[in-house]
Formats: sequence, structure tokens, C-alpha cells
Amino acid sequence: MNNKVTMIMVMTVDGIVVKNNEDVSEWTSLEDQTHLRTSLEKFDAVITGRKSFFGRVVDKPYFVLTNDKKYLEDERIENEEVVHLSGEAGDVTNKIFEMGYHKIALIGGPKTNYEFLKNNLVDDIYITVEPKMFGRGKHLNIQEELGCSLFLLDSKRMNSQGTMLLHYKVNNNDCEESVEDLCAPKKVPDMNDKELMLINRDFWNERAPLHEKSNYYNIDELKYGKLSLVDYEIEELGDIKGKNLIHLQCHIGTDTISLAKLGANVTGLDYSESSIKIARELNDKCGETCEFVCSDVYEVRKAVGEKKFDIAYVNFGAITLLPDLNKWAKVIYEILDDDGYLYLNELHPVSSVLSVEEPLFVADYFSKEPRMFEESGSYADGVTDRFNVETKNNKIIVWDRTLGEIISIIAAQGFRIEFVHEYSGYVDQRFNYLEKSSNGLWYPTNGFPNTPATFSLKATKR
Repeated sequence: MNNKVTMIMVMTVDGIVVKNNEDVSEWTSLEDQTHLRTSLEKFDAVITGRKSFFGRVVDKPYFVLTNDKKYLEDERIENEEVVHLSGEAGDVTNKIFEMGYHKIALIGGPKTNYEFLKNNLVDDIYITVEPKMFGRGKHLNIQEELGCSLFLLDSKRMNSQGTMLLHYKVNNNDCEESVEDLCAPKKVPDMNDKELMLINRDFWNERAPLHEKSNYYNIDELKYGKLSLVDYEIEELGDIKGKNLIHLQCHIGTDTISLAKLGANVTGLDYSESSIKIARELNDKCGETCEFVCSDVYEVRKAVGEKKFDIAYVNFGAITLLPDLNKWAKVIYEILDDDGYLYLNELHPVSSVLSVEEPLFVADYFSKEPRMFEESGSYADGVTDRFNVETKNNKIIVWDRTLGEIISIIAAQGFRIEFVHEYSGYVDQRFNYLEKSSNGLWYPTNGFPNTPATFSLKATKR
């Protein structure tokens, strides 16, 4: 398991990190205090300095660094919740890792933080900047030599007063690697399409249990009746009561179950065994009657037998995982009734070639070559927090197409295109410059223009 230290700190605009040796909660915003508590919940343990320790903020083990013998020798203070340690920063950190704590939050004062940065022990930093200027106090500048390169992963305005949250990756090797580099495509292995799809299946098998617990999928709300579908999907699908609907590449089944709640007779299909297992369990908990089938989408006819469907439903992030879109369109045509239709609600191809940092093209929109990405975590964790989630199967291969190519392939199979609609709202924080709107979708901020985020398409069998 990977070991990681994340520094969490707060300062004023003029660099004050400690004012009159008082608890920072005396002068920081409510938003920062909430951020600290929710952030610390994600870690195994907390390291802090003696002078910066004002009590436990969360129910996690605390390791307090001190050279004061009074604290080190007082056995009454030594317990499972608060342990006082002395020694070099590196030795102390290794000792904590050896105890089985692998994700560590560092919330020390200037001296403690300096020691960890000096010894290249910090992987990333969250800095809250409060819109205050104290003039006097302990500054972030500790008047010591420190060569440390930071690369901005994310920035967020936390309140109307202007409190800012900055997330930096610490580059301990002085190589200029930004989040753009972390998200850059890698060389695709020399394998056939089936082998590449198996790499993708392993990726989703590992992500499914993470997604079951994530706030992004919000399974608890689904259990209580809230639909996971985007508003325009419900409008464009219309009345689907009593319709036989198949949801292809359904993942853990949240949208599948939502479609059932609208009255359709739904079958969900996915090649990820763990996704289907979770979908079946969720279906039972929600009291729905969906049928879930584990199968490669190209083998859908074999998986469902001679059954025909009124609607084939496909949504976000599905078709980019398929090497042969012609075959995909053909099998959908074959499983639909004569008056059936395909409803596709997908990420817009333009969104796959934009920079993470700003809406600029960083890849060839017309490229025909597959791309492989390698990163831990998933979109459910956000564009930057995904790097804090430990996963093993981190390779995923995508096949990009232009919007015109997608429409043409579907039409060539005999479908009549009823409509194609384009939308500017993203379903997740795909890029750093997006902020969540009241409708649950994410839009550009800071004056950035809207770009195509998703598109929907309805194609009827002739």
C-alpha cells in the first residue's frame, strides 16, 4: 500500500499562520473549519506539533511531536488516541507507517511543517487563504532555506468573503509535472481489441465498490426515491411506463433503477462482475424488479436471448470504451422492436480533447488512435482528489470519435435520427475550472466560455 502525507494549513493574505499562539479556530472561517474536519475524516491518522495541538478535531489517532520530556514521560497522556513522539521527521513518519497508518494528515505549525517539507516527506498541500491581514504573528516564511516546487492542482472560492482553498502537488524531484501531465495519455499496449477491453473491465471491477460508497452516486438518496437521471433525459425519453428498456453498460445500476422508477421494465447489462453484483443488491434494497445481466455489450443478443426491446438506453462514458462502434450500433439495431429506438446521452467528443486547467484544445479532435490513461481513483472523487485514492488497476483505454462520426455510424445501420441536442453542463467536475450549479451540473467559472459538455441523440428503427 502506498504511504502518503498531506499537509493541511491555513494562513492570512499576509502569510500569518499563527496569531498570538492561539488556536487557529479563533480567527479562521467556518468554511475552513468545516473543510478541516471533513478532510481529516479521510485520513488514517494525524500528525501535529505540541504547540499547534489544541485537542482532537476528529476521532482519529493523533501523533503529537515534541522534545519536552514532561509530555514524553507522562504515561497518562499516552493512549490509543493521542501519542507523543520525539525524533527526526523522517524517523517519526516511518514509525507511524510501520504501525499500519498509511494516509497521514499533517497539521503542524511553522516549525513542524518546515521539517517535513525540508525532508521531502509531503506529497500534497491544502492551503486555505483567509482574507485577513494581521501584520504581527508567525509567518509562513520561516526564514530558513527551503527548495520546494509546488504545482497547482485545484483552487476553490469557499465563501462570499473570499476565503480561498488551494490544492498543490509537492514536487520533491523538481520535475515539472502538473495535473495536466498526470492526466496525459500513455502509450497503448500492443494488444488486440478484446485484450484492451479486458483492461477496461478490470478498471471498472475495482471502481465499482468505490462508487457504491461515493457521494457522487449518492445511493442513499436513490433508495429514498430520488432519481439519478439528468433532467433533460427524463424530458426527452418521455413516458416510458410499461416499455421494455435495456440499459447497456449500466455500471452499478443507479440510472437503471431510476428508469425502473419511471415505470419501465428494465434490463441492465455490463461486463463488470462487481458492478452487476452491486447493481443487483441495490435493486433489491430499492424494491425494484430490474434484471441485471453480466455480459460484453457485443454479446448482448446471446445474453438476452430472443427478447426484443422498445428502448436501448446508453449514457455517459460508455461508447468511448468500445473499439468497434459499427458493431455496437448493429447489435442495438438487432435487439430493438420494429418501432423501437436508441436513446444515447453521452459526453461530447469535444470534452475529451480539452485541457484540465482551461478550455483549450490539448489533443487532436480528429485523431483515430486509441488513447490509454493511467491514474488512481476515479471521476467520482473529483479531478484532483482522485490522485489521493489508492487503486491497482489504473489503466483505461478510450476510443474517441467526432460527433459527426458517431451520428453517421448510427444512421448507417438503418436508424432514423430524430434529434441531436448539445449541452454545456458537465455531470461531474471533469475540469478544475468548473463549479457546481443549482441544477446539479458543472459549468465554467472565472469568465471561461461554455463548451460542449454532453449531447443527447434519439435514433428510431426504420
